Amino acid sequence: MELLKSDELDRAARMAKSPSPIETVNNILAGSTLSIRLSIDDEGDVQTGHDGGAAFSITQLSDGERNAVMLAAQVLTAEPDTLFIIDEPERHLHRAITEPMLTALFEKRKDCSFVISTHEPELPNSKNDAIVVIVRSCSWNGAIASGRDVDILPPDLEVPDETRKAILGSRRSIMFVEGETQSLDYPLVSTLFPGLSVIPKGSCMEVERSVVGLAGTAELHWLKPIGLVDRDDRTDDEVGKLAARDVFALEVSAIESIFYSSRAIEAMASIQAKVFGLDKDQLVTDAKSAAFAVLDDDTKESLAARRSEKSARNKLLNNLPKWQEIKANKGANIHVEVATAFVDELTIIKDALRGQQLDKITSRFSIKKTRIPSVIAEALQFSTRRHYEDAIVTHAKNNEEFRNNLRSYLGPVVEKLMLPP
Repeated sequence: MELLKSDELDRAARMAKSPSPIETVNNILAGSTLSIRLSIDDEGDVQTGHDGGAAFSITQLSDGERNAVMLAAQVLTAEPDTLFIIDEPERHLHRAITEPMLTALFEKRKDCSFVISTHEPELPNSKNDAIVVIVRSCSWNGAIASGRDVDILPPDLEVPDETRKAILGSRRSIMFVEGETQSLDYPLVSTLFPGLSVIPKGSCMEVERSVVGLAGTAELHWLKPIGLVDRDDRTDDEVGKLAARDVFALEVSAIESIFYSSRAIEAMASIQAKVFGLDKDQLVTDAKSAAFAVLDDDTKESLAARRSEKSARNKLLNNLPKWQEIKANKGANIHVEVATAFVDELTIIKDALRGQQLDKITSRFSIKKTRIPSVIAEALQFSTRRHYEDAIVTHAKNNEEFRNNLRSYLGPVVEKLMLPP
């Protein structure tokens, strides 16, 4: 009305087309998954309601809803060039609300600056153009903070979102491993390397890509990424090439090999012998005998076939022609011999059985899909295979000597990290 009286018609027209402050707040609340809308009654009091329900006083909102309304109102009504310092918004707002609300407020108030202090890695990860300061530690001079150890993630850092999120919640040293969070790799490796942030990345290729990508990012010079992958059927030359990229292969075929190694079996037998008053050596003998007993002809052939499949796949990938070769030869042929590999692997299993060498089988072959893990756990008086594996992880957490024993199966990565063998 004042604009009309002063003949500022253009400005009045623009304001008439713009949403009112109440409408702006309501739009932000709706975008933040909050089902509340504000309104002003005939007496000029602010009212609210849920999804079109009866209106009630704003004072009757929950603490989280009230905090959201107050935050939005303060930011939207602030003077231009205001600096907002928001401390731990996740303490006052649900995490599902915090990110979309702050993102909307940032967009609405580009004329203002924001400093957000948070323990929630999802929040800075949602704003790629923000400068992120990771505070590692704080030094004190009496009651006064005298310095902080920080790392800085520059805006528009060119790394995948999931990797950026991992960096935000990690230590400076990161180990990427194969598998998923719920797989065997993650809990055991996390326990064996408590000073590292362990991040599962699925396949070997994804592990290598993550390590090389981060190591080559100049802005992340303070980050120390390494990778740990299954040995599978890699040659010494292939293992060496991976190590040159700080991706290290296990000394054994896969992580589950460590769970069912002789050292792991003997450690669990010692614990169970004390619990049940049994003979440790007899428990070890029973566990190994049970494992050998399930290796019938079908199981032996399955183990040999799976190992041969991995070997064939690796040879196939290593012999894939480059596009230049395909162009020059007008095509390409690839031949991979599988029959010979199968016979050789089956011979190795039979020799290990004759020599009663369980480690030779568990370290070379993927026993995950056989009955070997279950019968070993049962022979050692564990109710389930998972119970046995959980016990391995727990014992490794509490016993440094056992941790060092299991680390010996990991190979050169231990030397890289300067840990005791």
